[in-house]
Parts: sequence; structure tokens; C-alpha cells
Amino acid sequence: EETLSGARAMLEDGLYDRITAPDVVLAQHTAAFPAGMVAHADGPLMAGSVTLEVVFEGDGGHAATPHLTADPLLAAAGAVTRLPVVAARETDPAERLLVTASSLRAGDTGRTGNVIATRAELRVTVRALSEAALVRGTAAVERVVRAEAASAAMA
Repeated sequence: EETLSGARAMLEDGLYDRITAPDVVLAQHTAAFPAGMVAHADGPLMAGSVTLEVVFEGDGGHAATPHLTADPLLAAAGAVTRLPVVAARETDPAERLLVTASSLRAGDTGRTGNVIATRAELRVTVRALSEAALVRGTAAVERVVRAEAASAAMA
């Protein structure tokens, strides 16, 4: 369901070799409605999504000499704060595009706090009701990420 592989797997497994192909197929999804309630709509109701894994790699170093580093954590943090602007300022609100930074990992927790990491990993989810909006949102994420990497001297 979330991986968009369930229906494809059933079709590849020969679903319509075993049963008659229907005239209409309705996609269903669960939601937090009261028991017994069913909702429907004409056209898309739930968003499609793309999950992006972004890796910033730079020259870490000692926190006392940050001027000698290309800090991937700083670049990733900049991207996290700028990504919501994509939906808020570059998309018609009626289009319902969401860009969410969902996780950020950098450094080694076993080290002391005075070491600047050499790598930061960021996960971003883009959600939209149309394929065109997903493509534009994904391209905007790439643009923001590249700009943040360049500003941290990692380009």
C-alpha cells in the first residue's frame, strides 16, 4: 500500500487469470473515520508520494576550527528549514503539494560533541495529488538541496 506495490504484485501473480477482470476498480484506503463510515470522491482523494534520500558529504573536522570544514550538517539543516517554502511559496495552495523533511542523521553519537560530521543523511517526502506536482516538487527539493550544499562549500 505505502510502497505502491500491492496491486502490481497481485496483477503479476495472475489475479485476472483466476477471476474475471472487473469493469471498474475502486482504490480504497483506511482513514480515521467513525466506525461504519465510508467516504468517497470523484478523482484523487489521497496523495501520491515520493521519498527522497539525500546525502550531504563534506570535510568534517574539529568544532574549534569550523572554517576549515565543509559542514554537511549545516547544509542539511539549511535544507530542512527551506524545504517547506517550496510548498508555501512555489505552489498554488489548491494544488495541495507537501514537502516534508522526515528525518536527519549526522555524526557519530559515540564521539564527543566537538567533532563536525563528514556526512549527513536527510529523508524528504514529497506528496501531491498529481504526477506533475510530484515531479515539480521533487525538482524543487533537488534545487534546494544543491543550493544548500553549494553554500556550505560542498558543491
